[in-house]
Amino acid sequence: MPFPFFHVSTDFAAEPPTTGKIIKKVLIELDFFLPFRQHAPSLANARREIYADISRFPGEDGAGFFNVLAFRGVFFGSPFAQSNRYQWFDTFTEWERFRAEGLEVAKQHSKNGHEETYYVKRNCYGQSQTDRSTKSKAFASLDLALRQELTEEEKAAMNYNVIMLEHALCKIKRLTARGIVMKKILQEI
Repeated sequence: MPFPFFHVSTDFAAEPPTTGKIIKKVLIELDFFLPFRQHAPSLANARREIYADISRFPGEDGAGFFNVLAFRGVFFGSPFAQSNRYQWFDTFTEWERFRAEGLEVAKQHSKNGHEETYYVKRNCYGQSQTDRSTKSKAFASLDLALRQELTEEEKAAMNYNVIMLEHALCKIKRLTARGIVMKKILQEI
């Protein structure tokens, strides 16, 4: 059968089509190698817990953005995102409480007993993108500082929001990865 990769049931892990080096690699890391990602563990959980009720997204409280950004930017591919513990958080405080109460669970299900590896797969977007962390207070602090520092006109001109901020930080990371010194970047931006 040509392309056995695509001739499978949606429950790929339960019924792998064949054995072989490529299929084994896919089975070990479904989130990263499964061609129909919507059935991979992390995205399947996110579809059930985050994207299932889109009426929660447009709220003024930012919970929708927080959940999407946390999933895509921090949790994707992690043991937590693949677990039955994965859930929607109404507030950052709720997330912090959940994390504190589940500390031992996180350590038990993580590599080397480190809580952070339960929530974050640092290289989920490639070997050069390893700065993922659950320490998002720095991001929230930067967002707050920029919202206070920038004028309304400046924010409107750049369509400022947390997604724009995240994109800007990614661009800075790309520049530093290409050898441009952070001091020089900060002088010019």
